[in-house]
Formats: sequence, structure tokens, C-alpha cells
Amino acid sequence: VVSTAAGVVVLVLFLVFPREVVALGTDSPEVVERGAGFLRLVSVTYVLLAYTTSISAGLRVMGRASVGMLYAGLGVLLNVGLNALLITGLWGFPALGITGAAYGTLVSACVETLLLALHLRWGRRLLGSFPRADLAGIRRDDLLALVRLAVPAAVNSTLWALGTFAFYAIVGGASVHSATALAILSPVESLSLAFSVGLANGTAVLLGARLGAGAFDEAYALARSLVLVSAVAGAVTGLVVWLLERPVLGLFPGVSPESLALTGELFDVMVVGFVLKSVAMTLVMGVLRSGGEARFCLLLDVVAQWVLLLPLAALLRFVVGAEPVHVFALLLVEETFRIVVAARRVRSRRWVASLVPAA
Repeated sequence: VVSTAAGVVVLVLFLVFPREVVALGTDSPEVVERGAGFLRLVSVTYVLLAYTTSISAGLRVMGRASVGMLYAGLGVLLNVGLNALLITGLWGFPALGITGAAYGTLVSACVETLLLALHLRWGRRLLGSFPRADLAGIRRDDLLALVRLAVPAAVNSTLWALGTFAFYAIVGGASVHSATALAILSPVESLSLAFSVGLANGTAVLLGARLGAGAFDEAYALARSLVLVSAVAGAVTGLVVWLLERPVLGLFPGVSPESLALTGELFDVMVVGFVLKSVAMTLVMGVLRSGGEARFCLLLDVVAQWVLLLPLAALLRFVVGAEPVHVFALLLVEETFRIVVAARRVRSRRWVASLVPAA
């Protein structure tokens, strides 16, 4: 219910103010117009996303993460296939460009949501329906506990996204070459860190189960082990991506040599940061949030990004006139700061507590 309410807010925002939203990232009238049309079409998907993400989270807690993964995977494949058909007009389909991408996103989201709902409904499984008696049985303490955790986490994610947007604007605004380099690296980084994000979410599920059962010592020991696993996962990811650097950059033959050279420099910095990012995500998203440390995580991210990273990036870019690669390398400083502070909090055991409200 809470997630759907948030999805409706985004739906209304994108329907009523699509141009204003797109204009936050560009001053090109053509881009604003096309982006506004895209947002209007995909706005409905945010309500669908509220359902699929909530249900998938519940399935993960029940130890059935594969169900949500299955239908999310089908949604991704369908989205990619429809994009290929509708953007470029393959096999006689109309070439709709960005409008085709919007239709592909909308249709795939509808199909994914419908299949997930039918799977749970037909199997008469938990989360397949929401009887009025169950909804009426939700206690005030349950809602307050959710709000205390969800609101700081939601604010945290929003501020982090805005901070990332601002940082990329600072680095990418240096030149066309730096903007091109970031456009290439962004999807590579997202794909490469997908496993680390999943590891952090899995950590939260495993620790939450033990904390809820009162197995505090076991939870603390498991947290230490999973942090080490995240470091290994980050190192392996970095090594694999580093070995694939030339093939990845070879996928962009139309990019100028200057842009490719800068992309290579930023690529190396990004690879080094994978270990730091993986450990930081597990510490913050996996360990501390599982113990209800949402406010601490919010404060940590605000200080690391808005007090440390962005002012230093602006100083290097606009005052010192540093090269984009040096500004981009500040991400390593930010992640190191987060790890040091988060690790101290983990060792303090202040997060070792059950979040289950008393009956």
C-alpha cells in the first residue's frame, strides 16, 4: 500500500510535469520534448514497479527469490526484444525511436506484473491475494516501524540519486569527451555492480532473519563473513571487467579517439572502485540497514556525498581546473570514507537488534 502510494505520486509528477523533469538534465528543446513524451508513456510503470518490487522483497524474505528473479528476467528480455523491434523497425515493425523504447518499457512492465500476479494467484500462495481480514489486522505499531525504516531509506536513495546526478554533471560538463565517456561507462558500471547489489540485498535478508530470531552473535559473525565475501566479489568483478576493457570499448567504433582515450582512463578508475563499492554496499545496505540503522545510513551518505564528494569535485573542476579523470577519482575517496565509518559502526554492534515489534 505504501509503495503504491509512492508510485502514484511519481505517476502524477511525470504526467503533469514531464517537461520540467526532463529539463533538470538538459537545456535542449528537442531532448526535453522527446523526453517528456517518453516519461508520459512510462509513468504508469512506476505503479506497477511498486507492486513487483514489494512482492519480490517479500518473496526474498521467504527464501523464494527465484520467483521474482524469473519474472523480472522475462520482463528484461521482453523489453530488450521490443526495443529492438520498435526503436529501429526490425521485421517490418514501425521505427518509432524513443517512443518505441517507451512502448517496449510499458508493455514489458505490464507483462511482468501480470505474470507474477497470476503465478502467485493460481498457486494459492502467500502474497497471491490480500484478504480484507489481513489488511484490517495490520497494527499501528507495524506501520510506524515501517515508516521509521522506510522514510529515511527513501530519502537516502533520493538524495544519493540527486548527488550522483550532480557529480556526473560536474565531471561530464568539462567537455564533450568527458560526457561521452560517462555515457559509455554508466551502463557498464551498473551491469558490473549488479551482483554486488544482489549480495548486499541478500545480506540484509540473511541477517534480518537471524536478528528477528534473536540470534545476535550468529548475525554479527555472519555479517563479518559476508563483508569479506563482498570484497572478494568486488575484486573478481574488477578483474573480469578490466580484462574486458578493450572488447567493451571496441563496441563504440563511432566515438572519437579523444573520447575513447578518456573513457579508458576513467575505466581504470572505475575498476579499482569496484572493490570499495562492493564492500560499502554490503556494510551499509546489507548489514547496518538490517539492524534498523536507516537514519545513520542516511547521515553517512549525506556527509560522504554532499559534504565531501561534491564540494571537492566542484573545487577541482571549477577552481583548480583539474582533469576529468582526477575529479572522477574522488569516488574512491568517497567510498573509502563510507567504509571506514560504516565498519566502525558495525564493530560497535549498535545495529545488532531485532526490528520485530512486540506482539
